Order: sequence, then structure tokens, then C-alpha cells
Amino acid sequence: MSRKNFILILVLFIISCNIEEKYSTINVEPFIGTQSKLQATDYVKSIHYVALETDANAIISSSPISHLYVTSENIIIFDGMCYIFNRSGEYVRTIGSQGKGPKEYISAYYGHYNPITESILIPTGSNAINRFSIDGVFKEKISLPQGNFLKIASINDSLFVGYESNVKGDSPYTVSIFNNKGKVLKRLLNQHIYKATHTNMFLNEFLFFYDKGKLYFRETWSDTIFSITPKMKVRPEHIFHQGKYKFDITIKSDFQTFIEENTKNFFNVTNTFICDQRLIVTYLHNRRNNLLVVNLNDKTIQNFLGTKSLKGIPNDYDGGMDIYPEGVAESRTCYMRINAYDLKAHVASEAFRSSTPKYPERKRELEALANRLKDDDNPVLMVVTFEE
Repeated sequence: MSRKNFILILVLFIISCNIEEKYSTINVEPFIGTQSKLQATDYVKSIHYVALETDANAIISSSPISHLYVTSENIIIFDGMCYIFNRSGEYVRTIGSQGKGPKEYISAYYGHYNPITESILIPTGSNAINRFSIDGVFKEKISLPQGNFLKIASINDSLFVGYESNVKGDSPYTVSIFNNKGKVLKRLLNQHIYKATHTNMFLNEFLFFYDKGKLYFRETWSDTIFSITPKMKVRPEHIFHQGKYKFDITIKSDFQTFIEENTKNFFNVTNTFICDQRLIVTYLHNRRNNLLVVNLNDKTIQNFLGTKSLKGIPNDYDGGMDIYPEGVAESRTCYMRINAYDLKAHVASEAFRSSTPKYPERKRELEALANRLKDDDNPVLMVVTFEE
């Protein structure tokens, strides 16, 4: 062996020894279609409810909110405009205003909140995003690089991440990382190429979330959750083994086939986030809304099937609606939104009246809250704190 080849092999060996396989593998295939026997009181330390004030300046639609974030102090809602409520549910302020001016935006449905920097990002509708502070102060207008970005997030106040639309199936890139001058610093190649027979618009096929100061992302069709560091390093964090339920990207080629097969045969993720050491995944399968809870410490998995009478973790805490979390508020605390009329209907149901929860006094409090609401009031947040 030549000296040159020996040195090359030695260098490669040293490099390989310093590459750490830090991602976790989660085998979800055996759990899809199963039903956990656990209930809320096996997980939950407390549940309380926050009724958002129905203020004339902040009327929240009854359709699913595009983006909702909860912090230790605020509730941030992007619903046409960007509204701030405090944790007691009182309306505080509206961020910015609608229009085409330099500090305005057309719609805030796809706005973004960074809990690390406490910055709010709102697309202007003209190939730029406006950055505001949580108290409503306009900070800067950031030009977007060339591309069709459906979702924007930020690593910090000078680094941004955009998800590029793949409506025709042939977009060369999935993710672009750029600075506040709009200069692209890094791009990730699109790994999900398909041949579309027509333009497909899938707005909710990409997810951003934060945990412990780190930005994560996941394509809903992908089996991998990635993280991005401030040094723009992208690495896999959690890989799902889906087996026969793995999504087949080729069915996106035909829209009718996609509609028929997508929610029936595959593990079709709709939301993902981490709450303390629990990885929470909501997904569609067999035309049902299902919930998967993964303990990241011991990798135990609980699956909760969606049925006509159940959606999420059965609520034996106060007899309220089943727990189907939407996001994380703070350590060990997550939340879900309930429309006022849905809560009133549940409390009026026979299932609620005949329920025997562990905490009957909480049931009475929930009933009193529902009776104070009107059908068209702003939504109510269920705030759930897990046991350690």
C-alpha cells in the first residue's frame, strides 16, 4: 500500500470515528391501529381553561387557526390579523395593521412567533416579511430571496428559514436559510420529487417548532424530524420507522388518488412538537384523527385512535373534551383550542352529564364556564400540564 493511500484511509477513519449518530429511531409501525388504555389522569397533573375575551377589536374565526402560540405570559394568534391576549384571556393588542404600506401586511394567517427572540414575523404579501416585537413595535422589513415560500421561521433575529413551495413536484429546493438582507446562505435539496399532472397546493405539509432553544422542522410526508443550529448545521434528530404506513410520494402526482389514499392508508402527520420529554404527533390514518405520544426517555409509545366518540387522550380528569394537543406553552404544558359552541355542546351532552371524573369539582367549574359562554364567543384554550 502506498504512503498516500495509507494516509487517506487513516484520515477517513479518524473522521468516521468523530461522526456521532445522535438521532433516535422511533418504531411507530406496531402502534398504528392500536388503542392505549391510558387516560388523562395517567398523564396529567392539572387542566385549566382560558376563555379568550370577545373584544370587538379581536374576533377570532371558528375555523382552525393557522398559527397559535402560547407563552408563559401571552397567547399569540394569527387569524387574518395578529392578536395578543394575556394568559388570563384578556385582549391586549393587535400587531401591525393590514394594508400595503411599509409597515403593513395583507394577511397574517401564516405569521410566525419565535419564543427565543420573542419576535413576530408576518409576510407582507409582496415578497417580504415584517418583524415586530411582542409589544407591537415594528423592527424591520426583510426582503425574501427569490422563491415561493409558504412558511417562514427564524433561528434568531438575523437568520431565517423558508419552506419553498413544491406545488408542481419539481422544486429543486425544500428549505432556504437566509439573512435579514435576503441573501441565501444555504439551501437543502428537495428529496420529494414527483411528477404532477396538475398544480397541487398543499399548504400544511411543512412544520416548524421549537424546543429548548432549538428550531426543528419536518415535512409531513417525511419520516425524519430535523434541527437547524445558529451555525446552519442541519441534522436528523428523530427518525420514524413507519413500515407499510410510510407515505408514498408518487400518489401526489394525481390529486384524486391523493385525496382517496392519503388519509386512509398512510401515517400522515398533521402536527408535531415536543412537550418536555414527550414527542407528540397528531396524524391521519384510516380517515381518523389520531394521536401518538412518545416518551423520549424510554421510547415507550401510546397511540390513541380517533373514533366517533373519542379524539385524543380520554379526559377522566374533569369530564371535558378529550385531549388533542396543538402545541407547547412551556415546560410540561401544552394546549388545545376549543370553539365556544363545541364546548357548550359537549357540556350539554349525555356523555358529559353521566361522566364520573376524578375531580368532580373541576367538572362543575367547567360546566359553569360553558354556561357563561355564548355560541359565537371567542375560543377557549384547554391548558394541560403533564406530570413529571
